[in-house]
Amino acid sequence: MLQGLQGYMDDSGTHKQSPICVLAGYFGGVRQWARFEREWRHILGKAGVEEFHSKRFWARTPEGKRVDEYEDWSDKQADLFLAQLLEAIGSYRIFPIGCALVMQDWLALSEPERRYLTGARLRRGKLRTSGAPNKPYFLPFIRNIGKMASYCAEHLKIHFAFDRNETYSGYALDYYKTLEEMQLRYWKRLGDLSFPTSHEAPPLQAADLLAYHLNLHAQQRLNGSLHAKCDADYVLARALKNAKDVSQDLKLFNKKGLDLILSNFRKAFDGKVNHDANAKGKSTQ
Repeated sequence: MLQGLQGYMDDSGTHKQSPICVLAGYFGGVRQWARFEREWRHILGKAGVEEFHSKRFWARTPEGKRVDEYEDWSDKQADLFLAQLLEAIGSYRIFPIGCALVMQDWLALSEPERRYLTGARLRRGKLRTSGAPNKPYFLPFIRNIGKMASYCAEHLKIHFAFDRNETYSGYALDYYKTLEEMQLRYWKRLGDLSFPTSHEAPPLQAADLLAYHLNLHAQQRLNGSLHAKCDADYVLARALKNAKDVSQDLKLFNKKGLDLILSNFRKAFDGKVNHDANAKGKSTQ
């Protein structure tokens, strides 16, 4: 068994038309995860559900009926099932981490800026590596890994499991190795990276629930509810019950946030960067 901490992450909104790209999940000690997984499987088994997926659970037909394994469920039955899942998430020392990226603000950045935010190395005013300017997923990827690693004790390792994604997993593994080679602040704490299915690793199902609702919350803010609070959403509030620091552990990168983390780069980069327009070098996603 792996020792130290274990983080589980899932994405939401990584398809091209999505207004928000989210990566979110939980981290905690391996013993806490073992206990959590037993309870999660018990809840699903008792309900006759093989695997929890948020999209299926909250999906509705045009007539407003539930679908798939939930099609015959009453609202009372569904509410009880959801409450049990949320209670399991809040009952163990597993802690939420999440990052949401507003795609229209990401696409407005220049290609060098997007390269930098996805790992390109800046040295003497020049970008020396490529980064991943057409893969916005990797900004939340970098941010969440670093944040989870910051909570890991120096003498331990934190291992990561991301829901299997054929589009990103190969590059993510290579990129993760690059993070270790860069010897960033927490690089010595980085353990193994794996890509199981959510059926193989039930904690990924909890990550799916969190990512799904963070995406909905971010879209509400994007659509004008700029003061929408996480605790106004019952499900999201319960899913974030054990958050260590909501303001720091859950980030929404809109134009303001992107400008902030790019400020030093823009001063140091030896090239012309159009900050306001849809830069000429912008690549399609």
